[in-house]
Amino acid sequence: MPYYIGNTERRQLKRSMGVRALAAIRAWLFRLLLILSLAFHQQAIARTAPLSDEQVAAIDRFIERQREATSIPGIALVVRRGGEIAYRRGIGMDGSGRPFSPATQVWLGSLSKSFTALAVAQLAVAKKIDLDQPVARYLPDFRMADPRGAMITVRNLMEHRSGLTDANLPDWGHPWPDTYAEATRRVQRIKALSSAPGTQIAYHNANYMVLADLVEHVSSEKFERYLNTHVFTPLDMRSALAVAHLDGGPSSVPPGHVFIFGRPLALRPPGMFIGGAGGVIANADDLSRWLEAFARSGRHPEEDRLLPPGMLASLLRPKSNAGYVYGYGWVLRQPGTDLVRHNGGLPTFVAHGAFAPDASLSIAVTTNGSLANPAWSEVGEDIADGVVAILAGQPVTTIPTARVGPRVDVAALAFVCLFAALTPLLVRSRRWRERLRAAQGNARLWIWFRASIVPALVIGILLVGIPAAIGSIESWSWFWLWFLAPVVTTSLWLLSLIAAVLLLWRWGAMRS
Repeated sequence: MPYYIGNTERRQLKRSMGVRALAAIRAWLFRLLLILSLAFHQQAIARTAPLSDEQVAAIDRFIERQREATSIPGIALVVRRGGEIAYRRGIGMDGSGRPFSPATQVWLGSLSKSFTALAVAQLAVAKKIDLDQPVARYLPDFRMADPRGAMITVRNLMEHRSGLTDANLPDWGHPWPDTYAEATRRVQRIKALSSAPGTQIAYHNANYMVLADLVEHVSSEKFERYLNTHVFTPLDMRSALAVAHLDGGPSSVPPGHVFIFGRPLALRPPGMFIGGAGGVIANADDLSRWLEAFARSGRHPEEDRLLPPGMLASLLRPKSNAGYVYGYGWVLRQPGTDLVRHNGGLPTFVAHGAFAPDASLSIAVTTNGSLANPAWSEVGEDIADGVVAILAGQPVTTIPTARVGPRVDVAALAFVCLFAALTPLLVRSRRWRERLRAAQGNARLWIWFRASIVPALVIGILLVGIPAAIGSIESWSWFWLWFLAPVVTTSLWLLSLIAAVLLLWRWGAMRS
C-alpha cells in the first residue's frame, strides 16, 4: 500500500534534510579552514622554526671567516626567529683579555638614536609633545639666524630633515659640546640651513642631540635617567645604560680596538660628546631584546611595554614610497633588504641591529673593532646580511681576504720615509740664494714663489684638500680620523711637518 507523507511529516523531513545539509556545509568549511590553517602553520614553522644543524654550522663558519678577514678581536651574534633565540654565540676576546660573548657590554653607537626616538614618542603619547609642532615650542630659547629654523619640527629632527648637514655644522668638529643644552646652542649658531626643513634627508647626529635636550626639558629628568627608568627597566635590559661622553662609560665596559698595520690595539674611546646620538651601552643579548620590542609590537600586545599596543609598529611604517626612508632612529626602507635596521659605528666599536617587521627574524651583532679594520668592512651589516642569506639558502658573500688596511698603512709610512729622505735634495738652499741675489724686481718674487710652491702644495693638499674630500662624503675631524686610521693620519701629519720644515728652510736660506 502506498505510503503518503502528511504535511507534518513533510515539514519534519525538510527540517532533517536542512540539518544534514547544514552539517555537510559545516564539515566542508571545517576541512577548508583546517587545510588553510595547516598551510599557514607550515609557513609559520618554516619562518620561525629553530635553525637546522647545517644552518648553525654555516653561521659558525661565516662569522669565523668574518673575524679572520677583519682581524676584529671579538664578535657576538644573537639571532631570534619568531621571538625565540635560534642562535647565540660570541667568538674571540675583549679588550681586557676575557672571552667576548653576547653578555659583553659594548657601545652601540648610532643605534642609540632609536632609544632617543622612543623617548620622544613616549612623551608624545603623554600629550607633552606634538611631533609636528616646532622645536621652539618646547625649547623656548631655540632661535637661529636662518628664519627657516623656526619651522623645524620635532618630526623633522627624528627623520634627519631639519636642514642640518656637515656643510653648515661639522658633525665631529671642535669645540665639542659638554651638555645637551650646549649641543642645542651649537646648532643655533649656524648661519644658514642647507635646505628647508622637511624637504631633504641629511643624516646628522646633532638632530638627536637636540632631541635629547628636548626630552630633558619636557620630562624634567636627566636624559640618561629617563632612558633607564622608562626604557631599559621595562624591557629588563640590565646591561644597558646611557652616557653623554665617550669617556664616561663604566669600567665594566672593556676597551675596543683600533688597527695599526692590521693588528688590533686595545684603546679606550676619546672623551667626545655623543649623548642622544650614540651614547647607549649594552650587550648583544639586550640589543636583541630591544629589536624584539619593535618586531613584535602590535602582534603581541601583551608585550608592548613601552608604548600603547601597536604604536611601535605604526611608527615603523614608511610614510613615503621613496627607496630610502629614515625615521625614528631606524632605516625603515632601503634597496636590497626587507629588514628595518641601523648601524652603529664608533672609533673602537661597531654594532648592528636588524629585524623583520613581521616578527619572523631579528639579528643583533656587536663587535669590538673599528670600521677601519684590515678589510675595511661594514662588519656588523655584513654579518646580518650573511645570516639572512644562510637562512634563505642563498650563497653567502664573503669579505675579500685582501689586506687593504695594512697595505694602505705601509704605503703611507713608506711615502713619509721617501719624502723625508728626499728633503735634503729638495732644499737646495745655496742655489735658491744665488738665484735670489742675481734677480731684480719682479724676478725676485718669482723665485720666492718657485721656492715655496712645492712644499706649500704638499701642506695644502694634506691639511686642506684631503679633509675637504673626506668631508664631502662623511662627517669627520682629525681626532676622529686618527682613531679610525692611526697610521694614515699620523703619516699625513708627518708629511705636512716635513713640508713645513722644507719651506722654512728654504725661506731662511734665501733671507741669509
